Amino acid sequence: MSSTKLTKIKDIVARFDFLNINSHHKIDNKLIHSYENYLQYRKLNENEEIFPIGIPTFINVTSDCTNCFYGFQIDSYMFGCSHECTYCWAKSELTKVSQWNSPAPVPIDLTSLWMALFQTFEKENDNSPKHPLSSILKRKIPIRIGSMSDPFLSLEKKYLITFELIKLLNFYNYPYVLLTRSHLVSEDLYLDLIKPENATIQISIPSTNESFIRLIEPGSPSAIERLAAIKKLRSRNIWVTARLNPLFPNYPDGHFSLNNGDFNSKPSYDFFNLQTLEKLKENDCLSVLVGFVHLDQSTMETVSNKLSLDLSSYMTTESRNLIQGFTYSRPEIRMYYEKIHDRCKELKLGFSTCYLGLGDQYFWKDKDLWANKEDCCNLKGNVKNFKDTALDINMSEQISNSNVNQSPLKNYFLLFILKTKSFMMKKIFYQ
Repeated sequence: MSSTKLTKIKDIVARFDFLNINSHHKIDNKLIHSYENYLQYRKLNENEEIFPIGIPTFINVTSDCTNCFYGFQIDSYMFGCSHECTYCWAKSELTKVSQWNSPAPVPIDLTSLWMALFQTFEKENDNSPKHPLSSILKRKIPIRIGSMSDPFLSLEKKYLITFELIKLLNFYNYPYVLLTRSHLVSEDLYLDLIKPENATIQISIPSTNESFIRLIEPGSPSAIERLAAIKKLRSRNIWVTARLNPLFPNYPDGHFSLNNGDFNSKPSYDFFNLQTLEKLKENDCLSVLVGFVHLDQSTMETVSNKLSLDLSSYMTTESRNLIQGFTYSRPEIRMYYEKIHDRCKELKLGFSTCYLGLGDQYFWKDKDLWANKEDCCNLKGNVKNFKDTALDINMSEQISNSNVNQSPLKNYFLLFILKTKSFMMKKIFYQ
């Protein structure tokens, strides 16, 4: 994370001027003013390299998400997030290297992506240099916007980087996934931009318990605002998925898998209940993506302090003795998924699982529950221009484009490790 490439504003201006002359796409000078205003806000010198290069990368080769269908991702803002979710893994990791909100998230250099798209789609028939990502971009692998930060932070109202990013992708008819916790995505400014055939929105809403939301996502919009955003987006025929992620368990580990419990039992803490699914259905949501919570030791302690609740007390004695952090047994996680899956089926909501943080085995072991066995996000076949995904790109090509400064030998070794791990997980956990 600390190795993210940075650029200075004079290089952004040079690319901006070149592209505005040579590209058929045009961007207003307000974009440059946004970068200048940010430098003034931070009281930074114009020669400082501060803006992250805006080029999508594959998280499939840099995390435990080897099989992520939509792992080709970019952030419109980096190094922080105003939502300040207490459970956030990005916050946990970047805080360790003093890169989180120090003092605020940083807009990406959008001209780098513009150059990549220009070289791929506008210069494909001449002898001019091609971008290293051109072979991937030509296949229009959907880009996921929002990984280490939210694309619709409060900063977006001032800098409009996400707005210009969407316009850029629209010009090249390029498909994308917007992942957010904010209702800002449903404002008319963005509704008028988002094309249903090219775009889908995933809104994270782990609970409809507002007091819980305020504790774990103190800077984010309310659940009511997010539900209203879903309904408004659906009124424009946009495919919307609700991410129940992270899913916090209402009951101690073993409630379902060992004690044959149900959701009618009084919860120890009202993190989540099945009525959330009914509220999603009432607001015209189409699909649900569920991912069970998994926290490292430090983050578990932070969340426990916020909730005035010892999360480790929910775990089995065996897990507490073996594991640093918060996790549940596989049978218990599976029971949560099955019960939510069954209720979704009754409500005619699509259901899928997200395994980020849990390990590759959860990609394979819960695949039988997916509404769409060919797509964990349930997008292919539902969003018109979603054809190929990150999994259609050869792993060696993903590695070479994600580790451009790494030696070929190291890339080969990484490829061997990833392929072996994926093969073993599929053999063990997928029937």
